[in-house]
Amino acid sequence: LHSRNILVDGEGHCWLIDFGRAGRSHIVRDFVELEVDLRLQLLAGAEPKAIAALEQALSTQPFDAQPDPNAAFPAPLQKAHQLICTVRQSATILIAGRLQRPEYEQALFWHLLNAIRLRGMSAEKKAYALLAAGLLTEVIADP
Repeated sequence: LHSRNILVDGEGHCWLIDFGRAGRSHIVRDFVELEVDLRLQLLAGAEPKAIAALEQALSTQPFDAQPDPNAAFPAPLQKAHQLICTVRQSATILIAGRLQRPEYEQALFWHLLNAIRLRGMSAEKKAYALLAAGLLTEVIADP
């Protein structure tokens, strides 16, 4: 699932499209793929200190937490924070009782590393993916 597979009309109705690769896979895959896509679309090019602050916030808040509207992030990072929190809240609801944070974070780590190998990915987005994966190693190593 990627942001390009979600259509939203002027009235706020949403549709998921393009099920060409639909099939059985890990329970968190679609959520993690969407989160990585949002991160790459919204965070590449942001200041490393701001990215580190956002990553710190994401790594410490509960998955079912509401995004903090008063968080002091620049506009694109604030939007990313809100969207990522919404994806994680949806995962918590839809995978009720089975969502394990370490498992989700490990999947996130591997999907970020996977993004680095993609040919159409800009160097800036690859650098962000590598930075985010590196920051996640601390979270994964010390749950």
